[in-house]
Amino acid sequence: MRRSVVGVTVGVVLVGVLSSAGGGSASRGVDATALPAGEIVFSQTADAFRDLPSSVYVMSLEGSHVRLLAKNASEPAVSRNGRQIGFLRDGAIWVMRRDGSAKRQVIKPKTAAFDLAWSADGTTIYFTASGLFTIRSDGTHLRELRPQKYVERTADPAPSPDGRIIVYTVVPDDPPLVHLTSLHAVTPAGRPARLPFRLPAVGNGGPEDAAWAPNGQRIAYSVHDDMDSGDLGATGIYVASKGSSPPRRIVSGKKIAGFPVAPWDPAWSTDGAWIACMVQSSSNNYDIWLVRPNGTGFRQITKTKADEDSPAWLPPA
Repeated sequence: MRRSVVGVTVGVVLVGVLSSAGGGSASRGVDATALPAGEIVFSQTADAFRDLPSSVYVMSLEGSHVRLLAKNASEPAVSRNGRQIGFLRDGAIWVMRRDGSAKRQVIKPKTAAFDLAWSADGTTIYFTASGLFTIRSDGTHLRELRPQKYVERTADPAPSPDGRIIVYTVVPDDPPLVHLTSLHAVTPAGRPARLPFRLPAVGNGGPEDAAWAPNGQRIAYSVHDDMDSGDLGATGIYVASKGSSPPRRIVSGKKIAGFPVAPWDPAWSTDGAWIACMVQSSSNNYDIWLVRPNGTGFRQITKTKADEDSPAWLPPA
């Protein structure tokens, strides 16, 4: 759940609106009663270019009632039952209650941790450091599921709702292949597993940022197609269903005034009816948007000058 695993540098955008594959322009007129119950947890950085520390907040689906949960914290991950929130602080993994209380450090790996994800039963945290790891939320049973390889990096663990496989992103470190990311899977025991989705190659990019729908029948993921050259091509957020059906792009990237704008980090609502993501705005910062899995209802919910990223859904208590 990071802003980019491929190290894309995006220039200043003059007008920051993405086109939606399901309806064209962004929509801000969605009936609030159509939104699911719950809130969104996210991290906010006042100025990422100055490397200022981020904090973790929670807000309503309308972008109001914003409350601070943890200072000097980033990349929140919510357990499926909503009782625990994992986050990163100074390279270490921490856990707190949904109200921000009872903060405790789980582990500080030898190399900084990234990309947290909870197992379906809420007992285990998956993360990347020098490879793909798993650890119990009480800090015991640390295991490496996939070692770091010399020419590639591992990111974005996404355990399936049934707990049978963990999907993750592989990013080649060789600069000419920097955009050719791919999704792979392992079992909780660390054995290679087969992806149950058809993910054909698109453009010069590859899938990353996988997120499972709550019923385990679909995944959302992002593609960033040769953005260094400004050619967005297949850039966007896609939804794939189990079986042989091809994925559908629900939000596409757009080039404004010669600069690329792309969506990142999809996250499903707990009822599977909406997907949150982050998008670069007109003022060159990142905001959080919502979109339905069919590409309709695209709406912006944060509108600040800070960076908001890593959205995660918090179900009702």
